[in-house]
Amino acid sequence: AEKIAELDKLSLADALRARGASEAAIKLMNISLNYNSIETVSAGSVMFEAQRRIGAGTKAMRIIGGNFEIPKSLAENDQKNGVKFILQAKIKKISHTPNSVKISFQDKNGKIKTLEAEKLVCTIPFSVLREIQFSPDLPEAKMKAINELAYTQITKVFMQGSRFEWDSRNIGTSIWTDSPLERIFNGSGQRGDKRGIFTVWTEGEGSIAPAKLSDSERQNWAKTEFEKTIPFMKGAIEKTQTKSWNNDEFTRGAYSHFTKGQLVSLKPHLKTSVGAIHFAGEHTAENTPGMEGALESAERVVKEITKI
Repeated sequence: AEKIAELDKLSLADALRARGASEAAIKLMNISLNYNSIETVSAGSVMFEAQRRIGAGTKAMRIIGGNFEIPKSLAENDQKNGVKFILQAKIKKISHTPNSVKISFQDKNGKIKTLEAEKLVCTIPFSVLREIQFSPDLPEAKMKAINELAYTQITKVFMQGSRFEWDSRNIGTSIWTDSPLERIFNGSGQRGDKRGIFTVWTEGEGSIAPAKLSDSERQNWAKTEFEKTIPFMKGAIEKTQTKSWNNDEFTRGAYSHFTKGQLVSLKPHLKTSVGAIHFAGEHTAENTPGMEGALESAERVVKEITKI
């Protein structure tokens, strides 16, 4: 823990430079980080994340039908038990006392409404939560965490097409490039399938330019660059779809990470409750990242509220 805290004082780039890494190597590594920049991400947080991933095991598991089946199934089960969902709602203000919470939100028709409860479980990413007013303000350390926690900027393009040329060259599941596409994954299906989904994954600074394009422009850009980068795949793509987490007003980024110094200064305050407000979501998880981390945080919050 002490070593990770010391590394938190350095960016990953500076930590690698101190160990003899060349600038060319650092530039190439910056493509594959899952963070915004090797120059800003905390070296300690990268080690912390590596430990979490080791703890998750090495066996890859896939959800039949895609990861969306998890929240979809949870929602369907909740609806059967009488839970009401209000979709496309934008929270404007959270008023709170030690024993109650009132939420003001704008519904999909633009009408301002309110909800009141004894407890609130807030899973909103801090990248969005920082735009919402709290009354009264949350404690200074909590507000600092909300306002400063970094979120990885990611823009993806998904391309469905023939796997034949890819598989015939034994490429595997991924290509790491120095092109504007950065990374290309072929993680769906398996070798021998007629079709696959090739995912173009750009992040950090590399995600900004494609994020500024319209969806159709971005899809055309990715297909053109894909065929330029991998000439033997020309003509293989049949359909495309895209998603920029940078542009999503409900996320403002894909997932959280710590920049230099934030592992020590912000992490202790991410999951702390404030009165009747409890915080959950992948950004508050201790042991696992991503969707599994979100589920981990849900179990923690249930225990907080029920005091099990």
